[in-house]
Amino acid sequence: MPTPSAALKAFAGCLFLIGIALGMRGTDVSRARSPESSPQAGTQPLITQALRGIWTDNGGQIWVVGDFGLILHSSDGGATWERQPSGIESRPYAVRFLRNGSQAWIVGEFGLLLNSPDGGKTWKRRASGTTNDLHSVFGTSDGSRLWLVGAYGLVLHSSDGGETWHVQPTPTRSLLESISGDQDGRRLWVVGEFGLILYSPDGGKSWQYQEGGTKNHLYSVFCSRDGSRVWLVADWGLILHTTDAGKSWKPQPNQSGNLYSICGAKDGDLLWAAGAHRSIVHSSDSGKNWKAHLTDNPTDLYSICASGDGKLVWAVGDFGLILHSTDGGEHWEKQDLVLRRRPEPTFLLSRETMCVFFRSFLPMA
Repeated sequence: MPTPSAALKAFAGCLFLIGIALGMRGTDVSRARSPESSPQAGTQPLITQALRGIWTDNGGQIWVVGDFGLILHSSDGGATWERQPSGIESRPYAVRFLRNGSQAWIVGEFGLLLNSPDGGKTWKRRASGTTNDLHSVFGTSDGSRLWLVGAYGLVLHSSDGGETWHVQPTPTRSLLESISGDQDGRRLWVVGEFGLILYSPDGGKSWQYQEGGTKNHLYSVFCSRDGSRVWLVADWGLILHTTDAGKSWKPQPNQSGNLYSICGAKDGDLLWAAGAHRSIVHSSDSGKNWKAHLTDNPTDLYSICASGDGKLVWAVGDFGLILHSTDGGEHWEKQDLVLRRRPEPTFLLSRETMCVFFRSFLPMA
């Protein structure tokens, strides 16, 4: 039979274990709280850093990247967001999904290259072989062939799904901002500073200059699936368009400020562009006519993306701003970017477990 001193020690030990359980999770010791009813499922402070890139498939799944290694994911069309671990502090510039959404790539400053082989659930850093800033990523639909572009005229190419990368020489040392091409990656266009347009007819093996008739900084390029139609956006609201593989480029008039990003749906029949000082323009006739939409927020917008049918459109920019349209860009609303905390594991201590703990402290008779 245990002595009073031994029983007291056993009781104190049991209280100590209960204290640990309560201190770790603040959980009821007799039952586990579901994530929906737990305070841990609450919200976190608003994101305030700049959002640099956005990607969506059908409008349900959305990924956003931003300063300080930020990766955000929404599985419900932007109603709620979750922060995904990136393991980086550098600035991502762009995100792109391939292979029907099963493979994803993020590029950024100082040669940053992240890959997700599981549809954006987890991200791993990959070696790009460069410290140059990388601004844009493009790939064939099956993800087997990929291109990255960045500072000092750099074009990187992979023919094995991103396992290895090699430089494709270009005739320039200028800053390259964006790359796009046809669906099989045969014809490619790259744009950059001082009105630079590069064209490759052979998947990047060779590059040649094209004359766009401007020295404006070109920020983004969008290409139809067959490469027959290409659009570029630039400073001062300039939009250039070609229907002859870039032999000639024609401006498409619009009323907007600097445009930093362009996207399309229905193979370019529907187009959107976004840029400085809340500038958003939209075309429903392949760019023949553009309609300006001035939002209530003067913040710069850096990236725009639409669902495949063109009904849902998102634009992201400075100070955590996300703008959303559910009618093809006719009307825009701000989406509050408040993160949901990931449900944390609860510490369950049942009466039966307490009994086991208590008995373990009792000396054997």
